[in-house]
Amino acid sequence: MERGVFTGYWRCAPGTSYWDFSDNNEVIYVIEGSLTVQREGEEAQTFGPGTSVAFPQGWKGTWEITETLTKFYVIF
Repeated sequence: MERGVFTGYWRCAPGTSYWDFSDNNEVIYVIEGSLTVQREGEEAQTFGPGTSVAFPQGWKGTWEITETLTKFYVIF
């Protein structure tokens, strides 16, 4: 990915995926929906509308989207 700051909106249907933030940081603001994230070696956490979550460079783990998710993101 090109270096810089990128922002936008992202919408995704329920499902589970693996995320690897080896090359960047991401901060999200959940607009609607719900997701449970679990960083490798840590307990799972659930987030819903109105919450912000930071994924620092080096974060690796799973996202389980339990309700269609709409987020605003900042990647840097």
